[in-house]
Amino acid sequence: MSEQTAFVYRRPKWGRGMITAGDARFLHDLIVTIRPHVAIELGVASGCSSVAILEAIRGCHRNSDEVWLHAFDIADRCYFDPSRPTGAAVGELTPWNLPHYRFTVGDVLQAQRLLTGLGARFAFIDGNHLHPWATADLLGLLPSLAPGAWVALHDIRLPLIEGRQGARGHGPRHLFEMWPGEKLQGGTNENIGAIRLPADVRDVPAILQRSLQQPWESALPEEMCSTLSIVPRPVAVIPKPQALRMLAKAAAHDRPVYVCGIGHAGRALAGELRRRDLLVAGFVDRDPAKHGLTVDGLPVAARQTLSRAREPRPFLAMSGTFAAEIDAELAAGGWIRGEDYVVL
Repeated sequence: MSEQTAFVYRRPKWGRGMITAGDARFLHDLIVTIRPHVAIELGVASGCSSVAILEAIRGCHRNSDEVWLHAFDIADRCYFDPSRPTGAAVGELTPWNLPHYRFTVGDVLQAQRLLTGLGARFAFIDGNHLHPWATADLLGLLPSLAPGAWVALHDIRLPLIEGRQGARGHGPRHLFEMWPGEKLQGGTNENIGAIRLPADVRDVPAILQRSLQQPWESALPEEMCSTLSIVPRPVAVIPKPQALRMLAKAAAHDRPVYVCGIGHAGRALAGELRRRDLLVAGFVDRDPAKHGLTVDGLPVAARQTLSRAREPRPFLAMSGTFAAEIDAELAAGGWIRGEDYVVL
């Protein structure tokens, strides 16, 4: 391998949940093979993967002044360290790449609005892993991708890896395993893969219908379903005994448990949790002002005041008629079903 395409793994010391050296090597080798001038990334966090992508493209086109990477994330601060901006690793580890890095706060619909017609030959999807988000992300990127483009997918074996068995987050796995065309797999624990689009990207929506038929782990926002012509499916609800165990585990780790909604279903759920000796910190509601400061002896807060970045991190529970709507809103805001909240 020439010096220009030599692989070097760079990661910030403060990071966690990042791509491994093996995953970064997979991305590097794929990019060196494709030699794209421009790429798209969905899901950034620390920016470790952004560094790997930028360095690989830079090695292929060292003298190019073109923008190399358009990266998108729904949060402007790193989800596990709000003191740092999303993508901070790029400037910290490879400041020479900053002129070629375009980070935008937004989801795949924002990427579609900004990049339609870009003709990118490489994209990396590493956003929400709950099914069907990865499939929706690919659908949303199609207008920005070239025929025959390669799309890398992270965590395609996440629920199968030792210590994570049974974990939710089958979205990348469903998309990768059900892709009928050319694909590659590698990295640490074979946990990263890539699929190649057909010559006519108009064929892709039909190809993805099989993936979309798998049990949904999260609802999609109404705007996303409408824009991407996705027919919504019911979310596969976590069995109640498992959901209660998740709530008890969260409480045992000193995470405050809140019940979403102060209607009949929310009050009944809070009452059941309290009868099970599970400490409930309070209710959260979209419009708490009209209900007073307390309900059934518990404080009521506005749901928008809660954040995944708060320490200790809240854990939410919900049930009833509006649970699916709340589920979709939370997922769109970066909350992870099964890790940050449960639907009973």
